[in-house]
Amino acid sequence: MTPRSQYDSSEEEFSEDWEEKENLELQIHSKYHLIYPVVEEVMISAMEKKILQTSKKIRTKDEEDEGNKSWLG
Repeated sequence: MTPRSQYDSSEEEFSEDWEEKENLELQIHSKYHLIYPVVEEVMISAMEKKILQTSKKIRTKDEEDEGNKSWLG
């Protein structure tokens, strides 16, 4: 049979590993909450920039079409 002290040490190791895992999860969670708003702002900015570029292309294309129509008559 296994001595009781061996069980105790394995329980302590498990407990320490579990605490370490929980601490890492908390650190990741807290860093995520610090980083997420920044990432969200960057994504929104990129989407706004893309929308502006697309609308400029559409506007330019419409102006070209109108120019062609006026030239044709």
